[in-house]
Amino acid sequence: RTPGLLDFGKRMAQDFQVARVQRDEREAQQQRSDIAAASEKFRKFEQENQPLTLQGAENILLTKQIQERQQKRLAATAPSIRPKDLGPARFLPAGIKLVVTGTDEARFNKETGAVEISQDILDSPGGVGTVAHEGGHARLSALPDKKGTLSGLRTAFDELTDKEKDRFFNSARKIMDQEGQGSRENRYQVGGEEEIFADAVTISMVKGENFIPTSLRKFLGESKDIDKQRLEQKLKNRFGGEDILKPSPKNNIEALDRLNLSKKDRDAVLGEISRRGDKNVSTLDVYRFANNIISGREAQLDKGQYAQAEIDFDGITTEDRKPIATTMNSNFEEIPLLLPPTTARGRLLADWQRQWKEAGYAPKVAERNAALAFDEQMKELEPRFREELQEQGFSEEDIE
Repeated sequence: RTPGLLDFGKRMAQDFQVARVQRDEREAQQQRSDIAAASEKFRKFEQENQPLTLQGAENILLTKQIQERQQKRLAATAPSIRPKDLGPARFLPAGIKLVVTGTDEARFNKETGAVEISQDILDSPGGVGTVAHEGGHARLSALPDKKGTLSGLRTAFDELTDKEKDRFFNSARKIMDQEGQGSRENRYQVGGEEEIFADAVTISMVKGENFIPTSLRKFLGESKDIDKQRLEQKLKNRFGGEDILKPSPKNNIEALDRLNLSKKDRDAVLGEISRRGDKNVSTLDVYRFANNIISGREAQLDKGQYAQAEIDFDGITTEDRKPIATTMNSNFEEIPLLLPPTTARGRLLADWQRQWKEAGYAPKVAERNAALAFDEQMKELEPRFREELQEQGFSEEDIE
């Protein structure tokens, strides 16, 4: 322990301390650089994958399993008759004509066998619902056992809870744009079972059978709405099979040419593309515009900030929401790995997986990583969108 050795030990300890500090600084700097690089990469990835928009899903990649499933569905449900009338008359039973009159009323004329309605009512927000309602009276008149059907319908309706009755009544009123007019008790006591039957048909034709209490469905005469099925199948054949059987269109005009629209419908879609600007419209937007026109709506239905994600929610079935395949996240929860391409969510997930594959990941790794990231972002967004929709006055049923 001479002074020289003590000085040497002190200097060595100082050197060790300096080296340790320098090493810690280098590691901290490297960590900051890694975090910055990862953040930049995530921001770039997030910008390229804007949530709940169809803009980033122009080139949809479908797996062989999805292709086979879609082709089987098309083959199994292909209609034998092409629907000729895609206007409001599609909500009437087969063989019933729609006649526009000058009188300000809507009724089913038993003598002529036609539904008569004024142009003002037809053009109103509840026009389609009114047509379907009068079509319900037409369907009832054609039933072989009308009395027995109405008796069974009344018994089944009385067995419903008050909440179910109110939901049924309010749903029919909303479709016909008659909210706040009259009470449920007055309507179904004065109008009787015929009004219950007509309202049930209205909901079934416009929104679908799933919106009617199960116990009432068997009394409607037709288990399924044939005219609506034909329209939906026409849309599936036109839009669903297009992405599967052919390469993606190179531009909007090529996408429009593939649809074989009438001149009037084609001009309407072109007008919407021109109004927005061709650079601001994707091929999926073109399909959406055409879908709206074929369904009797305007090319673009403005719905505030959700306009770009607009779809016909009533046309989506429970089957469309079920994942085709699932995987496990880190919490051992099942999350969607593949979703049906008939929904915007399914197309967006497929596009995320495409971008992961283009980044160089193996197909299975890319699909799983994209599914994990997609599920995480959807869970983060759901509470925010739910809150915004609640503030806008949407019901819980519509929000779901």
